[in-house]
Amino acid sequence: MTKVPGSFKAVATIAPVREAAAALEDFFMDLYEAVQTTWSNQPRHRTVVYDNNGFSLLITAMGDTIPWEFVQQLALNGWTFAARGFTDLFDVMYANANGNIMVSVSLRLLDHALPGSEPGTGSGESSQTGWAGGADGSGDWREGSVPSVGSGADANNMNWGGTR
Repeated sequence: MTKVPGSFKAVATIAPVREAAAALEDFFMDLYEAVQTTWSNQPRHRTVVYDNNGFSLLITAMGDTIPWEFVQQLALNGWTFAARGFTDLFDVMYANANGNIMVSVSLRLLDHALPGSEPGTGSGESSQTGWAGGADGSGDWREGSVPSVGSGADANNMNWGGTR
């Protein structure tokens, strides 16, 4: 999948950069390991919420379910950017070459990670993952609005490289 031109929007930059970058490196490496060890053995979903280390990543697919290979590459790219000192919270869209699968990605801080928040009030104080919506689109706000497309061939024919 490639980034949709003009779709990257930095929502905020986290400072101090050194500490934020280290935390984001851990976040994205944990995500990579979760996909590699657990998620890839489970059915794909239209929506994935990953809360860990004070961050929340929301990934939503339009057109089909989220390919695990995409999430794995996203994690590696996120780790690479964090290692280079990029500490933006962001929204971005990706699409496969045909444009029949689009994936929205949003990175945010969990509520308890914000200055002045009470510890324990965020949904992901400890490392956790969760699914919102099912592989059949149940719980998806746009349920039935986009026809499903084949999943296996589409995943194998995508350009997984992404740039900021």
